[in-house]
Amino acid sequence: MTTKLDQIEALSKAATPGPWSTFNRIGNPDLAGPDQVSLLGCCEYDMSMISKEDGALIATMRNNIDALLEVARAAQKLRCRENNKYHCHEVGFTELEEALDKLK
Repeated sequence: MTTKLDQIEALSKAATPGPWSTFNRIGNPDLAGPDQVSLLGCCEYDMSMISKEDGALIATMRNNIDALLEVARAAQKLRCRENNKYHCHEVGFTELEEALDKLK
C-alpha cells in the first residue's frame, strides 16, 4: 500500500535536488535550483500569481523535505511501538530526536 509519505518521498526524489532558493526576476518572485537557474523557465509562467511568501515556502519545504519525512517516519514507528502492533519496527525516542535535530 502506498502511503502519503511514500508519495511525498517519490515526488521529492523525482524533483530537482536542493537547495532551492527564491529570487526576484523582472519584479516577480522566481524559484532557482542549486545551479541558480530558474526552475520555472523564462516568460512561460505568470509569476505574478506566486507571492514572495509562497516562493519562500516552496523553497524551504524542498530544502527540508528529507528531514521532515524522516521525522514523520520515526514518529510513525514510535506510535506503532507504543500501541504494541506486531508489524511495526522498533524505534526509540533517540531516533525521533535525531530526526528532529536535522530541522534545527
